[in-house]
Order: sequence, then structure tokens, then C-alpha cells
Amino acid sequence: MAGSASAVIVGGINGNGINNASEAGLQSVLASSSLPAFPYWGNMLRYSDASGIYLGYNATTMEGWVLSAEHITETTGITIGGHSYSFIDPQPANSNVNGTRIVSSGVNTDLILYKFSVNGGNPIPSLPTVKISDSAPSVGSLMIMAGRGMRLGAGTGSEDTTAPYSWGTPGTSDAVPMRWGFNHMEFTHTDAGGAKYLITDFDAPGFGTGIDGQAALGDSGGGAFILRNGEWRLGGVAYATADGPDADALSNPAGFGDYTLYTDVYAYRSEITALTGTLVPEPSSMLLGSFGVITLALRRKR
Repeated sequence: MAGSASAVIVGGINGNGINNASEAGLQSVLASSSLPAFPYWGNMLRYSDASGIYLGYNATTMEGWVLSAEHITETTGITIGGHSYSFIDPQPANSNVNGTRIVSSGVNTDLILYKFSVNGGNPIPSLPTVKISDSAPSVGSLMIMAGRGMRLGAGTGSEDTTAPYSWGTPGTSDAVPMRWGFNHMEFTHTDAGGAKYLITDFDAPGFGTGIDGQAALGDSGGGAFILRNGEWRLGGVAYATADGPDADALSNPAGFGDYTLYTDVYAYRSEITALTGTLVPEPSSMLLGSFGVITLALRRKR
């Protein structure tokens, strides 16, 4: 392990990753590759000086939930869609100051959940509910990597576009753009403590996906979304990086062949949902969904 993760570094051509700092660039690559659109761009958040994922809200408890990595310095709240939300103090069991650690059979997974109220003056975020992988990931599965860390220059939009890829210091500004890249799930790993991870390999341009991603300082808490049965599902949360086969004992600067470790979300799905309960989309999506069902029924009657 070389250190905690924080910013997606993308190979691509000369390191630019084909517009890897914009949603439009990602959706364009997906469309040109006949892959389904990615619906969770807005769910990817800045949390502290790293990343987090808005999962959705519970219509019964009126609580929203954010998933991130425990090793990130905790804060008391988060900004989602321009609105500020304060975290609700967790239950004593498995709790940090403001979040609840995901623990499975005594194993600390580095996953942490934060909840906030969407009652009263706090609007429900106008975002979809993130679907979590419902089956174990397969080696070779295509993944979208997303995080808001940076390569060079804290709090700026500048990047080092030459290899090797030097890490910068992540900023705490929401203006820092989200980065994205692709990769394949290379293999799984269980550490000495029993925690489970998905591993990706940073391939040079011309190998792997052609625009492989590699995590760096600032991507912790960011998501790895796996293509499953024609849709993107959350499969992992960025945890750390590790040196690859070159054995230079470095992942900063990042080099081709280095690894990114994602905590395996599917392995802890039941522990996550036991805390969040059933999460639903924001109201307008629910209404549109219902209308779509009614329309389909009318067409069938005709």
C-alpha cells in the first residue's frame, strides 16, 4: 500500500483522458462505444478534501445518505446540488463523530455512512438513487472510475499531462472538477484483517481500455461503477493505491502498472442497506416513473 487515494489520473493520449473532467466527455465516449449512459454524475461529491457518493433518501425516515471512506478527515456536513446539509449524529455502535462505520463480522471495511435530514427546510436532492451491485464482480468487468482529486496544483484546474503522473494536493473547493476514467476489474483481494477489495491495473495508452484510470491523493471515497446487465452499478469505493509489477515502490508519481484498491461494496451490501433502509429516487423521478408505467399500460390496452 502506498497511501490513501484522492484524484483520478487518466492515461489516454498524453494523459488527457479525452475530456476526463466533464460529464459531457464521459457521456460522449459511452455513446460512441454503444454503452449505456452514466446516470450518477451529480451523485459524485466533494467530501472534506476527497470524495463521497450520495446514495439516495429514505422516504419513511426522511433521511439522505452519503457513502465515503472512513480514513478521510470527517466534517459536519456536505453540499449536494448547491444545498448544504448537516450530518445527524450516528448511533453509538460503530460510530465516528458524525458517521457510522460499516463493520462486517468484526472487520472494519473503511466504508462509512453519513445521514442527513431531508425534512422541513432541507430539500430532497434532485438526484437518482444509486444502485449497488447485486452480485459478485467478475474479473474483466468494465468499470467507470470517478473522483475529484487532482494531479497538480491544489485548488486550481491545472494538470500535469505528462507521464509519470505526479500527485498534487487535493483542494477543498467545489469548483475542482470531477475526474473520470475507465478500467477493468483485474482481481480481488482480501487483506490480513479480512477486508475485501477490487483491484484495477493502470495500463498505458493502447492497452486495457485505452483510457485507463488510476487513483491518487484525493480520490478516496470516490466510486467505481461496474457495468452489470446493461446498467452501471456501484461496485467499489476508492480506498488506496499500490505499486504494480515494476516494483519501484512508488505510486506517487503514478506509473503504468500501478494498482487502485476499491473496497468491495457488494461484499457489504447487507450491512449498508441495514442502516439506510430502502432508498428511493427524488420525487420528480418517481412521478415520471409512474407516468411511464401508466403510458405503457395504455399502449398495451390499445
